[in-house]
Amino acid sequence: MTNCVSATVETALALPWRLARPRRSGRFDVHDRLTTAEFPAVSCRRMMESDIGEVKCLFAAVRPVVARSTNAVVYRAILRDALNDPRVTILLLWRGSEPIGYVVAIADWREYWRSFMTRHPFAAGVILLGRFPRVLARVDRKVNQGHHPPAAPARDATKVLSWADSSPLIAKVVHIGVKADHRGHGHARRLYAQLEESLRREGVARVDACIDTDNASSLKLHASAGWTISEMRGGFFATKALTGTL
Repeated sequence: MTNCVSATVETALALPWRLARPRRSGRFDVHDRLTTAEFPAVSCRRMMESDIGEVKCLFAAVRPVVARSTNAVVYRAILRDALNDPRVTILLLWRGSEPIGYVVAIADWREYWRSFMTRHPFAAGVILLGRFPRVLARVDRKVNQGHHPPAAPARDATKVLSWADSSPLIAKVVHIGVKADHRGHGHARRLYAQLEESLRREGVARVDACIDTDNASSLKLHASAGWTISEMRGGFFATKALTGTL
């Protein structure tokens, strides 16, 4: 696993609300009288302060991994920043009055997390404590195997894009998720389309995502949405240019 948060999306194989349709008799079928109250329209918008309670419940249901943490303290810090820090974007997908999906993205990734440590010291401590066992394991491997820094590979003049890139023009997808009983209907693609539009308006030129090796559904989503995907340590790196500047 790399020092990033995977963009996780799962796809359901069946429609949970599929209806058995009887044979038609020439008269108006009762199954044709489906109303928007029964299947309300899906809409997408940016999170507002009045949505905080609903989003907390949504996060509790989906359990997004943010900075390798699923702790509610970290969730609350990110939600507060989404209301006050223009670098943080949270879009919500609604079916009627029910939030069913979300996407979280952060621009200027490296500087954001540096300032996060100062603004939210308790949440930062939760994140660091969660990483401590991995840090110890890494140090132990180096001690036991001997630490010999590898020679830097030769690089050509062509810029190689990577997850490590950070600037106000680059946004990172922290997490994208849809409730289990609403998956398989293209909602994640709709969230991404709205995210790209929102980031363009804010002057962001590129969006990146990190995908776990075993997350086939997320790989399929990013490929179908036109992202460029390459292998990286611990998973896959996905990126998409939003303007012609990068």
